[in-house]
Amino acid sequence: MKLKKLTIICLIFGLYLGSGGLLGAFELEITGGVDLLTFNPSMETAHSDAAAESLEFKPFPFILGNIKFKNDISNNLAYIINFNRDNIIRNNLEFKLAAKTDYFNFEFGPFAGMPDALEIPSVGITGGLEFMFPGVVFIGVNASSTIGSQLDSLSNNTRETAEAKAGFWLPFMIATFSASTQNFTHHSDSGLTTRDNLIKYQASFDFYSKKNPSTFRLDAGYKTLNRFYTYSASSSGDPDDGNGNGNGDGNGDGDPDPVPPGPDIPDSNVRANTTDTLNALYAGFELRIQTRGNVKFIIGAELPVFFIDSDPITFPLFFNMTRAFIGIGIGRK
Repeated sequence: MKLKKLTIICLIFGLYLGSGGLLGAFELEITGGVDLLTFNPSMETAHSDAAAESLEFKPFPFILGNIKFKNDISNNLAYIINFNRDNIIRNNLEFKLAAKTDYFNFEFGPFAGMPDALEIPSVGITGGLEFMFPGVVFIGVNASSTIGSQLDSLSNNTRETAEAKAGFWLPFMIATFSASTQNFTHHSDSGLTTRDNLIKYQASFDFYSKKNPSTFRLDAGYKTLNRFYTYSASSSGDPDDGNGNGNGDGNGDGDPDPVPPGPDIPDSNVRANTTDTLNALYAGFELRIQTRGNVKFIIGAELPVFFIDSDPITFPLFFNMTRAFIGIGIGRK
């Protein structure tokens, strides 16, 4: 409920800034949808685990959402407020300053994120850099990372993303080739640590017309979706040795435990790891219809078309794992 309130506040704030007569043009985009190719966020046993009830992957209807507001401060400088809800990085709110020239674009700023449960948010830095020769070629990188992601005491959830892309212009089409990764790690109070990881290699082809502002994009690629389960067993403790540290022979005289003969005793903090992995070829599209005014409509979908080497996990029919979204955008030039 509090996350929904945060989304509404971001939307109202964006509309207020856009209508407040600030310098330059503004753009506001709102999209929403569902992604069925998602591991259940509350699942604590891997599909491939021997204790699992079934080896069949069960699609989880994860609700997607994105609210992006961009306002131009000048011809070359703008700020961006973006709230994103994704099946990998969960809920993420970022604020970035963006600079652009004829030959490069640059974005940089802080972000805060959390899972659906109300927890201490993770705070980090996000940024991107793109170089281009307009009408010829472009290359870019962007990344984000939680600050102090190795320090569990700061937050129970951390996230990291990275992407590299390159492309070129053709008559009525822009071809883009990219490689990206997303990671989200969550530490629960029970000792279970889960890490969701998505790796994508994608080719995109944007079709456009000089006479029509609407665009159509085709996507195709290969993705690997991983879910890592790591469980840290709680220490059982030893009788008191008189020093308050739980080590002793149990008679309270302060003497250390005698070492029993026999095989080595396993450490009570040994971590057991299990991983679910899905590898798939996929295809998708996105259509942006621009009206004569400053309103545009957005619709898109993505569908796995072939799974590769995902044993022992089995799958339902492929159309049960669709990613689909719709949206609307408004702006002022």
